[in-house]
Amino acid sequence: MHSARLALVPILLLAACGSTRSSVPAGASEPTWIQPSPDFQRQIELHSAKLPYLQKLEDFVAEIEWFVGAGEPAYPRLLELAASEDPKVAGTALAALGGMQDARLVPHLNEIPWPPADQPRLGYERARCHLKLGDWARLEILIDGLEDENLYARSLCFQALHETTGETFDYLPRGEDAARAEAVTRWREWNVRRLQ
Repeated sequence: MHSARLALVPILLLAACGSTRSSVPAGASEPTWIQPSPDFQRQIELHSAKLPYLQKLEDFVAEIEWFVGAGEPAYPRLLELAASEDPKVAGTALAALGGMQDARLVPHLNEIPWPPADQPRLGYERARCHLKLGDWARLEILIDGLEDENLYARSLCFQALHETTGETFDYLPRGEDAARAEAVTRWREWNVRRLQ
C-alpha cells in the first residue's frame, strides 16, 4: 500500500491555479460504460466537486484511490475532469485513469487536447497515464521530463519509464548534471531504436 501511495505523488507537481471548468471535447464519442446507480452517481459527483479544493497530498491520494476503486462507472466523469483547465483537477483525474490500467480508455483520452506547452508537468502526468494504460506513443515526453529542473518531475518521469521498460541507462534523478545528460542521451537512442 505504501508503494502504491508513493506512485501517486505526481499530484504534487501540478500547479493549483486556473479555472475549474471541465468539458467533454467536441466530437468526443460516447462509449458504453457500466452505468452507476443514481446513488453512486451522486457519490461520483461529490468526490469530483472536492478536487479543486484539495491541498494535502494524503487528500489527493485518497481521492485517486476512491476513483480507482469506483472503476468503470466513474470513467465518463474522470474523462471530463481530465479535460479541465485546472491542472490540479486534470492531473488528479489522469492519475486515477492511469490507475485503472484499462486500455479501452486510450482512444477517449486521445480525444482530449494535450496540455499546453506552458504546463509541461501536466503533460508528464498525461504521458504517465497513457503509459500505464499501455500506450507508449508519448514515451518521448517522459524522456524529456528526465531533463526537468524539478527533482520530483524528473523522479516521476524516471519511475514511469523504469517501471514500464525495466531500463535505467544509469539515470539517477539526483545525479550530477553531466551524468544525467549522458543517461538521457542513452534513453533517447534506445527510444529511436525501439521505433525503428
